[in-house]
Amino acid sequence: MAHNGATYADCVASLRSSLDFLSSSVAALDAGVSDLPRLASVLRPTRHFELIPQPTLAAAEASLRDEIGPQIALLLDRADAQ
Repeated sequence: MAHNGATYADCVASLRSSLDFLSSSVAALDAGVSDLPRLASVLRPTRHFELIPQPTLAAAEASLRDEIGPQIALLLDRADAQ
């Protein structure tokens, strides 16, 4: 019976040691990830511009020119008439 008591005591001591180690691991992880939400927003990339192929840009410029060109010409004519 004394042998079982020592075995149980060893198991309890080992379990306490494991729990202490687990607790310190959780504390270390908590310290490492507590700032994660702020870091995620700080490190989120912000797209300020987008590169497009030259033909796409040329097509957009031509479309814009066709769309607003006549109005600009009309306004310039009015300005010249003044």
